[in-house]
Amino acid sequence: DSLLLNLLDPSTLNRISAGTREHLQASGLPKAVLFDGPPGTGKTSTARALASMAVVPLVYVPIESITSKYYGESEKILSRIFALSSQFEGGCILFLDEIDALVTTREQDMHDASRRILGVLLKEIDGFEASNVVVIAATNRKRDLDPALLSRFEFGVTFGLPDEQCRGKILEKYAKHLKREENSHLASLTAGFAGRDLVLLC
Repeated sequence: DSLLLNLLDPSTLNRISAGTREHLQASGLPKAVLFDGPPGTGKTSTARALASMAVVPLVYVPIESITSKYYGESEKILSRIFALSSQFEGGCILFLDEIDALVTTREQDMHDASRRILGVLLKEIDGFEASNVVVIAATNRKRDLDPALLSRFEFGVTFGLPDEQCRGKILEKYAKHLKREENSHLASLTAGFAGRDLVLLC
């Protein structure tokens, strides 16, 4: 709700959060959020749904659009993406997918290019002043992210694998050719399947 209200009516959220959510930034507005969970559990779909409900563009940034073999080019691309996102008059959601592929923990063997990208990302999130832009980063490996980056996210949302009841509902929607008892049986056999896996199975 706070994400949507930030995009739809940030002044109202600011007034509400000023007295009730002291752990947020001084402005009270959530600016950076982390989605984490296994592949196929709905992180990208949720970002699209939020953008649709808030009636703002979703700026989807896949990893391949940032990485470059030329020295310093990846950092320039990332900075340009942030700059362009701030120019949407009605706001937007900036969605950085698979962020773990860009910046892992500095305790691991991070090469020089990743360090430079991490530095730019931290700087951009800290200095991002567009009041109606929300940055959402998605990862399958939260434990591998650099602690400095994790500290920039106001809160996180964890996407888990569906339980048997949820799997049954997904199968009911996408496997309409199966009978109800067949759907129920299939749901009981697909523990560990993500939503996307079930859709592909259908």
